[in-house]
Amino acid sequence: MLEQERKEEMLNYFNETIFEPAIQYGTENNIPEMSQGARYTRMRMQQRNPEGILHYFWSAIVSTEKSISFSKLLKRHNVVRFEDIIDDVRDRFGNGYIDSV
Repeated sequence: MLEQERKEEMLNYFNETIFEPAIQYGTENNIPEMSQGARYTRMRMQQRNPEGILHYFWSAIVSTEKSISFSKLLKRHNVVRFEDIIDDVRDRFGNGYIDSV
């Protein structure tokens, strides 16, 4: 699989599991910081190659002040967060996934 195909696969996964649900929930419940945060994070991931996407994911979990507050916001509203999909990300994109590009 080509690097671009890997990137698209990864972005589709994050879009379906994290970004779109958060954007939709934020919009439906008038929580603009949730929708904006999901859009911003998606945009940042789109700017990276597959290795950079994973690095961004793990860095967000390790936490910056911004990612901590965003994670708490999602959790407070029972919206899926990066922390909730760690095992799935390891299974899907670990163990040589990037090296097979």
